Amino acid sequence: MRAHRLLESRARLSSPAIEKRSALLDLGLVPGAFVRHPACPEWGIGQVQSVVGTRVTVNFEHRGKVVIDTRHVVLEVVKPAREPER
Repeated sequence: MRAHRLLESRARLSSPAIEKRSALLDLGLVPGAFVRHPACPEWGIGQVQSVVGTRVTVNFEHRGKVVIDTRHVVLEVVKPAREPER
């Protein structure tokens, strides 16, 4: 019975949500990256604050903090996040 539960929990870990998060990372949507909302250029450039699932919190120059669902909006990465200095 425990083995069955373990397999179920592993199946949940490889869920579509994790795959979507991986896709967001591939797009460069990570905290610190600078982005632009394609439908709202008047908002200016925004900096990604956090990424939770498909929701990205961005602090825009002329709009402030906005939570964007990347299932509906494809943010344009203007400048990738800086790598931490070692």
